[in-house]
Amino acid sequence: MNIYNSYRYAVFEYFIQNVKITLGVQYIRRVGTKIMNYWRKVYTINGHATTTDCHQV
Repeated sequence: MNIYNSYRYAVFEYFIQNVKITLGVQYIRRVGTKIMNYWRKVYTINGHATTTDCHQV
C-alpha cells in the first residue's frame, strides 16, 4: 500500500509539473507575441514616418 501511495503521489507530482510547464510556456508565448506585436507596431510606425519624411524631403 505504501508503494502504491508513493507511486500515486509521484504521478500526481509529475502531472502538476507538466501542467505548470505547459501553462508557463503558454504564458511566455502569449507575452512574447504581445511584445513582438508591440515592437512590430512601433517599428512600422517609425519606418513609415521615416519613409514619408524622406519622400517629402
